[in-house]
Amino acid sequence: VGLINASPGEVTVRLRFFRGDGVFLGEHSQALKPFEYTQLDRVLEKVMGEAVDNFYIVVSCTPEGARIFAYASVVDNRTGDPILVPLQKVLTQP
Repeated sequence: VGLINASPGEVTVRLRFFRGDGVFLGEHSQALKPFEYTQLDRVLEKVMGEAVDNFYIVVSCTPEGARIFAYASVVDNRTGDPILVPLQKVLTQP
C-alpha cells in the first residue's frame, strides 16, 4: 500500500481491512510528515499474520481536511504480474 500526504501538516492515515464479505479483519495506522510518501509492504500481514484471498481496505485520515493519496500495488502469485489499484473515493449520503 502506498500512501502520500499532500498536506502541509502531519497526518495519520487509518487503514481498516475487511474480508470480501464485509467481515472486519483489523486495522493499521501510519503517521506521515508533511508531503511524505511511504510504501507499506505486505501490510495485511501486519494486521492478520495469515493470507486472505479476497479483501478490501477503507482508508481515512486525520485531521479533518487533510489530503492524502493511496494505492495498492498487487502482485499476482501465479504469474508475478503487478497491477495498480488506485484509491476509489466513496461518497456517503447525509
